[in-house]
Amino acid sequence: MPLARTVKMMAGAPLGSGKQYMSWIHLDDLCRLFIQAMEEPQWQGTYNAVSPNPVTNKEFTETLAAVLHRPLVLPKVPEFGLKLMMGEMSEIVLASQRVSAEKTLKQGFKFEFPTLRAALESFYGEE
Repeated sequence: MPLARTVKMMAGAPLGSGKQYMSWIHLDDLCRLFIQAMEEPQWQGTYNAVSPNPVTNKEFTETLAAVLHRPLVLPKVPEFGLKLMMGEMSEIVLASQRVSAEKTLKQGFKFEFPTLRAALESFYGEE
């Protein structure tokens, strides 16, 4: 994960205001969700494959730094800097998306990693 690499090098920082929401899902939960949706006929229609707990960019960055045991020493990356470096692609990291997992939960799906810290620890907890 590119963000983990920057945090490991102590160059991580929230992007823009850091208030933009990020929906995420652990890879194991994503695979289990796909399998359950294919195997159980009551799963009909469209579902959001996201954790039930979206976080802000600032929360994500701080949690990742804590799991990696690295301090966040740099200030937030300003929005204008991201736009200057990334152009239109900056909209991807500056946009806020708080996607609901309610329909998935109503189908009875149980997330193994519903919280970001547990999800990140499963990947980086031993580092």
